[in-house]
Amino acid sequence: MQVTHNAGRYGAGHCPLNFSAVDETLKRTAADCPEPLALYLGSVICCPQLESLMQVSLGQHSLKSGTLALNSTEAEFCFSDTLSLLISLGANSSVAKLCSAEPANLTGGLCPVMGVKDFLQLVNTTRFLEACQSVDPLKECTEEPVCQPVLNNIGIQMAGGLLHKSDQANQAIIEPGQQQVVNDCQNVALSWLASQLGPEKANTVLRNLISCKVNRGGHFSSSSKMLIFALAVRVRNQALLNMQLL
Repeated sequence: MQVTHNAGRYGAGHCPLNFSAVDETLKRTAADCPEPLALYLGSVICCPQLESLMQVSLGQHSLKSGTLALNSTEAEFCFSDTLSLLISLGANSSVAKLCSAEPANLTGGLCPVMGVKDFLQLVNTTRFLEACQSVDPLKECTEEPVCQPVLNNIGIQMAGGLLHKSDQANQAIIEPGQQQVVNDCQNVALSWLASQLGPEKANTVLRNLISCKVNRGGHFSSSSKMLIFALAVRVRNQALLNMQLL
């Protein structure tokens, strides 16, 4: 069944996102955040997928709007619509709380670059695509990242005048408040990347990248984290199979 955007039920048509264009990604997110498994697999599977869904949705939106983020009013409507759709597809009703997701995730935050034209003038998109059009999670999450260093440099480049010149020359001395600007710009850049790869491929790439970031903390080794992720996927798949057999 294809997901449709019912204006009468979801936000009275105030959300500009094209949910039909991310139909499969919505279904994948609902499947990765089911009741009650999201409580146990949130940070490993559900939350990276939810974040990926939002970036993929923004990427598709940019193809017609020319902007890689929503304004705060649009974000409020679209965030509510997205959650309503996910819950109607079987996602945990508390998924936003579980993943600390909020409408601001659909905006560009503090990043000064949100327009596609401005992005294209500023960023070496050829290099960006070469580094990030596919992501090997085993390498990217351990000692041989390929995409993340390029993405970090793009974030710093986009943050531009909001950082001190010394910060742009030496990433190690970017202050916490300024790092948020860089992080926000990285998210804007990922929206552009998603627009170029198509929804399904973009979702695979982005969820791998986001999983690296979300699961980087903690006291487990890199190999242990990969084993935990693989086990979580197996548990999720078995649970979904059991649900289908009921």
